Amino acid sequence: MNVRAHIHAILCAHTQRVSASFALAAKFSDIKLILIAFLPASAFWLLDGYFLRQERLYRKLYDHVRKQQEDNIDFSMNAAIFTDSVDSWLRTCFSWTLFIFYGLIFFPISIIAIWIVFDLNQIIDGLLQ
Repeated sequence: MNVRAHIHAILCAHTQRVSASFALAAKFSDIKLILIAFLPASAFWLLDGYFLRQERLYRKLYDHVRKQQEDNIDFSMNAAIFTDSVDSWLRTCFSWTLFIFYGLIFFPISIIAIWIVFDLNQIIDGLLQ
Protein backbone atom coordinates (compact mmCIF):
# COMPACT_ATOMS: atom_id res chain seq x y z
CA MET A 1 0.00 0.00 0.00
CA ASN A 2 1.50 3.34 -0.98
CA VAL A 3 1.60 6.33 1.36
CA ARG A 4 -1.24 8.23 -0.32
CA ALA A 5 -3.57 5.25 -0.11
CA HIS A 6 -2.65 4.76 3.54
CA ILE A 7 -3.34 8.42 4.37
CA HIS A 8 -6.61 8.26 2.45
CA ALA A 9 -7.67 5.19 4.46
CA ILE A 10 -6.86 6.95 7.74
CA LEU A 11 -8.86 10.04 6.75
CA CYS A 12 -11.83 7.91 5.68
CA ALA A 13 -11.78 6.07 9.01
CA HIS A 14 -11.61 9.38 10.89
CA THR A 15 -14.54 10.75 8.90
CA GLN A 16 -16.60 7.65 9.69
CA ARG A 17 -15.89 8.00 13.43
CA VAL A 18 -16.91 11.66 13.43
CA SER A 19 -20.05 10.85 11.42
CA ALA A 20 -20.97 8.11 13.90
CA SER A 21 -20.55 10.59 16.76
CA PHE A 22 -22.88 13.02 14.95
CA ALA A 23 -25.51 10.36 14.49
CA LEU A 24 -25.38 9.23 18.10
CA ALA A 25 -25.40 12.80 19.42
CA ALA A 26 -28.35 13.79 17.26
CA LYS A 27 -30.29 10.67 18.17
CA PHE A 28 -29.74 10.78 21.91
CA SER A 29 -29.37 14.58 22.25
CA ASP A 30 -26.30 14.08 24.41
CA ILE A 31 -23.81 16.93 24.43
CA LYS A 32 -21.08 14.60 25.73
CA LEU A 33 -21.15 12.63 22.48
CA ILE A 34 -20.78 15.75 20.38
CA LEU A 35 -17.92 16.98 22.56
CA ILE A 36 -16.19 13.64 21.98
CA ALA A 37 -16.33 14.41 18.24
CA PHE A 38 -14.28 17.57 18.87
CA LEU A 39 -11.38 15.60 20.34
CA PRO A 40 -10.31 13.49 17.33
CA ALA A 41 -11.05 16.33 14.92
CA SER A 42 -8.83 18.68 16.94
CA ALA A 43 -6.09 16.07 17.29
CA PHE A 44 -6.03 15.38 13.54
CA TRP A 45 -6.03 19.12 12.80
CA LEU A 46 -2.97 19.65 15.00
CA LEU A 47 -1.23 16.59 13.56
CA ASP A 48 -1.93 17.70 10.00
CA GLY A 49 -0.51 21.12 10.84
CA TYR A 50 2.62 19.54 12.28
CA PHE A 51 3.22 17.27 9.30
CA LEU A 52 2.47 20.03 6.80
CA ARG A 53 5.10 22.19 8.52
CA GLN A 54 7.58 19.30 8.45
CA GLU A 55 6.92 18.88 4.73
CA ARG A 56 7.62 22.57 4.15
CA LEU A 57 10.87 22.33 6.13
CA TYR A 58 12.06 19.37 4.07
CA ARG A 59 11.11 21.08 0.82
CA LYS A 60 13.32 24.00 1.89
CA LEU A 61 16.12 21.55 2.66
CA TYR A 62 15.70 19.88 -0.71
CA ASP A 63 15.72 23.24 -2.46
CA HIS A 64 18.92 24.17 -0.61
CA VAL A 65 20.66 20.88 -1.47
CA ARG A 66 19.69 20.92 -5.14
CA LYS A 67 21.42 24.27 -5.57
CA GLN A 68 24.70 23.00 -4.08
CA GLN A 69 27.63 21.74 -6.05
CA GLU A 70 27.91 17.97 -5.83
CA ASP A 71 31.16 18.21 -3.85
CA ASN A 72 29.56 20.48 -1.22
CA ILE A 73 26.59 18.25 -0.36
CA ASP A 74 26.90 16.87 3.18
CA PHE A 75 23.77 14.63 3.08
CA SER A 76 22.47 16.03 6.35
CA MET A 77 18.73 15.60 6.86
CA ASN A 78 18.58 18.32 9.51
CA ALA A 79 15.82 20.65 8.34
CA ALA A 80 15.85 22.65 11.60
CA ILE A 81 18.09 25.27 10.03
CA PHE A 82 15.10 26.43 7.96
CA THR A 83 12.66 26.97 10.86
CA ASP A 84 12.90 30.75 10.49
CA SER A 85 11.99 30.62 6.80
CA VAL A 86 8.83 28.52 7.32
CA ASP A 87 5.63 29.51 9.13
CA SER A 88 5.23 28.38 12.74
CA TRP A 89 3.31 25.24 13.62
CA LEU A 90 0.25 27.18 14.82
CA ARG A 91 0.28 29.42 11.77
CA THR A 92 0.51 26.33 9.56
CA CYS A 93 -2.49 24.81 11.37
CA PHE A 94 -4.52 27.84 10.29
CA SER A 95 -3.34 27.84 6.68
CA TRP A 96 -6.17 28.07 4.16
CA THR A 97 -6.04 24.43 3.17
CA LEU A 98 -6.28 23.08 6.71
CA PHE A 99 -8.67 25.79 7.87
CA ILE A 100 -11.16 25.05 5.09
CA PHE A 101 -10.84 21.26 5.46
CA TYR A 102 -11.27 21.22 9.24
CA GLY A 103 -13.72 24.09 9.16
CA LEU A 104 -16.00 21.86 7.14
CA ILE A 105 -15.65 19.23 9.86
CA PHE A 106 -16.10 21.58 12.82
CA PHE A 107 -19.06 23.48 11.34
CA PRO A 108 -21.59 20.61 11.54
CA ILE A 109 -20.22 19.57 14.94
CA SER A 110 -20.83 23.11 16.20
CA ILE A 111 -24.33 23.27 14.69
CA ILE A 112 -25.33 20.01 16.37
CA ALA A 113 -23.80 21.17 19.67
CA ILE A 114 -25.77 24.43 19.53
CA TRP A 115 -28.90 22.49 18.59
CA ILE A 116 -28.51 20.20 21.60
CA VAL A 117 -27.48 22.87 24.13
CA PHE A 118 -30.32 25.23 23.30
CA ASP A 119 -32.77 22.38 22.68
CA LEU A 120 -33.90 23.91 19.41
CA ASN A 121 -36.44 21.15 18.81
CA GLN A 122 -38.64 22.51 21.61
CA ILE A 123 -38.15 26.11 20.48
CA ILE A 124 -39.18 25.25 16.90
CA ASP A 125 -42.18 23.23 18.14
CA GLY A 126 -43.23 26.20 20.31
CA LEU A 127 -43.02 28.59 17.35
CA LEU A 128 -45.03 26.28 15.10
CA GLN A 129 -47.95 25.97 17.55
